[in-house]
Parts: sequence; C-alpha cells; structure tokens
Amino acid sequence: MSGTDIKVKDFRTWHATVPATVAVAVTIDEARATEASMRARPSGPR
Repeated sequence: MSGTDIKVKDFRTWHATVPATVAVAVTIDEARATEASMRARPSGPR
C-alpha cells in the first residue's frame, strides 16, 4: 500500500523500543534531579 516493506517483526521491535526509550529518558531525568538536589544541599556541620 505505502510501498514500504514492513513486517510483523518491525512492529514487535517498535513496540519494545518505544517503552525502553521512555524508561531510559525518565531514569536520566530522575538522576539529574537527584544530582541537582544533592548539590543544592548545604554540606558540612549544622
């Protein structure tokens, strides 16, 4: 129909790739937020 040779395997691969990419992006964002909050805390005795 579109002239593109797409197989079922392509859909399965895409179905796994999208959630994995989102999970990595969320993990990176959380790591950056944690690192930033740790830098914002005063260090040393109170």
